[in-house]
Amino acid sequence: MRTLFPFPFPSLSRSLCGLLALLLPLALLTASCKKDDDTYTKLIEEHKALDEQAFKDYLAKQNYSPADVVRRESGLYIIYTKRNPNAVQVQVGNKVKAQYVGQFLNGNTFDSSYDNSICQCYGFQVGAGTVIKGWEEAFPQLRKGEEAKLLVPSHLAYGPSGTGSIPPYTPIMFDVVVADVVK
Repeated sequence: MRTLFPFPFPSLSRSLCGLLALLLPLALLTASCKKDDDTYTKLIEEHKALDEQAFKDYLAKQNYSPADVVRRESGLYIIYTKRNPNAVQVQVGNKVKAQYVGQFLNGNTFDSSYDNSICQCYGFQVGAGTVIKGWEEAFPQLRKGEEAKLLVPSHLAYGPSGTGSIPPYTPIMFDVVVADVVK
């Protein structure tokens, strides 16, 4: 067999062609993944700004004391509605029982622990990754017996996938009560 560009090692030439045939599509896929990652990152950043504005609009209509409203660097808001300063502080690794009502910013309820169990609470271990990131961040800021409203930006809630009745990129809020903390 004659080729236009003879190569002194024909078997090596076939191996190189085979390797190129495998690597070229991989390189193209990697380049397209980078583009997808950039698009995803850009979308997240856009929604962070939208969520922040939605929270500011929500808070402007409420009557919370500024001393009770804490905005975390992540964009999560914790609004303390009942403080218990001498109680046990929630820590990563603790098991927590929480009562909650989950709502959209328009006030429509999407979930409630009061409907789910006899104790009307939801139990989870802080830091185990079994709840949304907003809860993982918020609960270590709370103490047993405290009540708070959590304004959770979409990237700390269900993000681009959404879940059940919660659409993608939707900021949500929870009224929570720390019913129990077990170390």
